[in-house]
Amino acid sequence: FPRHTAGNILEVSLTGQLIQEIAIENPKKVDVNVVGTCVYGEKIYAMSVGLHKIIVLDLRSNTVTDACDIFEDVEIIDINGKMVLKEDNIYCIIPDSNMIYKFNLSKCVLKKYIIKEIEQGIHSFGSVEDRFWLTGKSKCIYLWNELENSIVRMDNFPRDFGVYKFNWHKQLFLDTDAQFYPEGFFVKGIYINGIV
Repeated sequence: FPRHTAGNILEVSLTGQLIQEIAIENPKKVDVNVVGTCVYGEKIYAMSVGLHKIIVLDLRSNTVTDACDIFEDVEIIDINGKMVLKEDNIYCIIPDSNMIYKFNLSKCVLKKYIIKEIEQGIHSFGSVEDRFWLTGKSKCIYLWNELENSIVRMDNFPRDFGVYKFNWHKQLFLDTDAQFYPEGFFVKGIYINGIV
């Protein structure tokens, strides 16, 4: 999928040879800017922030079969691939905002959640069974229950847990006192066997 181009989808072999070019409807020739993809069934769903659409690529026919409109109310979007596929829904976050977007793939319907507890913006997220874990710029992890739209805040970290920083002498040190980190306290999280 094109990242910063007005071009089409390119199917390329593992050896780097171009197999075919798959057309994307883009009459205004805007930057397609695909920032995340996921596979569901026999289709690839690609989040295009340039077109403000989810592009649907059928893997059997190698054709674009649909393009669902999304994000009409957001001017600039860059989700940096921060998407989660859960059943027939794509969830994505907009960095530095407290919004989670849920896109239903079978109905082509968008729903927006505002997480008031994360004022400085959601930085990373993932799925944990029937809930989601979220991180922001504060030194905590949030568990979000979508059905109740409720949050549980977890901040009971070990005393020596912190962020590595450089002091004014450019020496690396561990800052265990910081409760807020402008770039996001956690870079990425993984959920394995009940542990985030």
